[in-house]
Amino acid sequence: MSCFSKTMRLKKMAISACGKYRFLLLIVCSISRHVRSSEKTYPGAIYTKLNSRLSGYTFKSCITPSQISCSQACLFNTRCSSTNFKEISRQHEGLCELNDAPSSDLIGLENDLHHEDGFIFALFPNDDMVS
Repeated sequence: MSCFSKTMRLKKMAISACGKYRFLLLIVCSISRHVRSSEKTYPGAIYTKLNSRLSGYTFKSCITPSQISCSQACLFNTRCSSTNFKEISRQHEGLCELNDAPSSDLIGLENDLHHEDGFIFALFPNDDMVS
């Protein structure tokens, strides 16, 4: 099953190459800026936590070719605020879970994050989180 609806696939194809590279740059910069963190959290544009999975808020699960594709599926879905991703093949293909938890309550979400090896939790900022 695809994470992208037909309309979303058309929008995805309409994104310019420049837009794609900006998105990749945003992810790379936000993750690489804080790789040395001992807690393995990566504050920045996207809150990321390794070996963590948000439970109780998944509204859609699918297989995506990469973690970036999973993030794109979330960004194209207005209901989605975060993802859980786990690589399941050597080609970086993985299980993508789209979550609809209220992203403005990061402290509350921490209580629903559970340690699960191999999963990467990513929370995308909304208007309430960006100043």
